[in-house]
This record gives sequence, C-alpha cells and structure tokens, in this order.
Amino acid sequence: AIKRKLLEILITEKNELQSVKYSCEYVPVDSTGNMPAYGIIRTLVSLDRYIKWPRARICNNQATKTVKKNSNEYFFENSVPKTMRSDKGTASTSKKLKNVLRKAQVKYFRGLPNIQTATRSVERIIQTLKNNRVTIVHG
Repeated sequence: AIKRKLLEILITEKNELQSVKYSCEYVPVDSTGNMPAYGIIRTLVSLDRYIKWPRARICNNQATKTVKKNSNEYFFENSVPKTMRSDKGTASTSKKLKNVLRKAQVKYFRGLPNIQTATRSVERIIQTLKNNRVTIVHG
C-alpha cells in the first residue's frame, strides 16, 4: 500500500518544464540549508527562468518570516512572478507564506525534493555556491 501511494505521488508530480515567454513567468526557489563552513548561515536562491538571472540572499535562518521578507524583496526588485516553485522545505509550507503569495496572485507549487526537474536550475546554483564556499574556506 505504501509503495502504491508513493508511485501515485511520483506519477502525479509535474515533472516537465513548461516553456516560458517572458520574465517573472516562472521562478524556482530553494535554500542551501545550513552552511557550517561559514557558521550558521543559509542562502535563499531564486532564478528567473526566462532571463536566467540568479538571486541569492544570505540569511540566518529559513523561517517563514525570513522567506516572506525575501519574497517581498524579490517582488520589489524584479516584479511579482506569475509562478513560483520550491521543494517541500519547512519555510515553504507555512500558511503565512501561502497567504503572502496568494495576496500577490502568485501561483505557488511545491514539488518533491528528489524530483528536481522543475527546480534543477536553483539546485545547480546551490551546489556551485557550496563548492565555491568550501574551496574559499579550505583553499
């Protein structure tokens, strides 16, 4: 029964990238998690899929308040995206964040963390950040 339920989730997971025609149409978002090489910091990363311009913000935590603040900053700096997508991290599942995005009329999707088709661009940026930080600290 558990395997069947997992299979149903995987089948229904939207795992294809839709084409984009303009800026702020689709913005994947993710967090690096804790970066122990630099103390207790995390980086929130987003990427406009049309212009391929990454945005990374260092923060002390990934609490809802922090993600909400960063979302509002993103809206101010870049415009309100039509669609945002993230994995099912703690901060991205809160009702407060859902309310902020709903009020801004942003479609918000959360995907499975192990299926990264929709968020692979930010996952790649996160891996690059981690690799470069480790190189800088230990190099």
